[in-house]
Amino acid sequence: MTDSPTISLIQNRLTVATLVLTVLVFSGSFSVALNAQLRELHPEEYRLAFAHLLVSIALGASLALAAIGGLLYCQQAALGRQSVGASHRVWFSACTMWLYLAASQAMSAGLTEVVFGVSLRSLPVAVLIAVSAYPVWLLLLFYAPLHLLMQLPMAHGARRTLLLAYIAPLLLILISSAEIYRILSHDPLTPLSLLQNFLSQIGQPLMWWQPW
Repeated sequence: MTDSPTISLIQNRLTVATLVLTVLVFSGSFSVALNAQLRELHPEEYRLAFAHLLVSIALGASLALAAIGGLLYCQQAALGRQSVGASHRVWFSACTMWLYLAASQAMSAGLTEVVFGVSLRSLPVAVLIAVSAYPVWLLLLFYAPLHLLMQLPMAHGARRTLLLAYIAPLLLILISSAEIYRILSHDPLTPLSLLQNFLSQIGQPLMWWQPW
């Protein structure tokens, strides 16, 4: 990859970002409609029941919008600027990593209720779907961003910037999901429970069929 990605490559990433954002908006619309139906039946618990879904949508949409903004900047930035803040390669790589993370949240928001709904009819089928989604989850959250970081020949300063751009939203995703799962499972707020729920998010798809 050169320091200035081609316009076609940037447009390709913009198309992916728009698709991810569309999936998240659709999931959000579905959740809002379902919330409206459950609000009257369970006025005290309906918000908590959809907390994980709504947080995934919010985080994924924020990352997708950040990626779109960064890609538009990359498209418009002047050629030949080499500082970390203006480097096309740094912006493009950061946006690509944000897209991986946004896609993981789109998958979580789109499949959590699907897998749980299927489990009510057939638990083996739900487990099969979740297990099949697990490698994709690991790919989007960890392997693809880290592979991108290791593959790029960059100065240490640029690599540290990209590492921060990856770790910060990754921790936000894992910590937010961990806290929601802790609340849903009625675990006490202790360092051990926080750590256990945080680590469990690495295998989050394997918990999608569990009732709360």
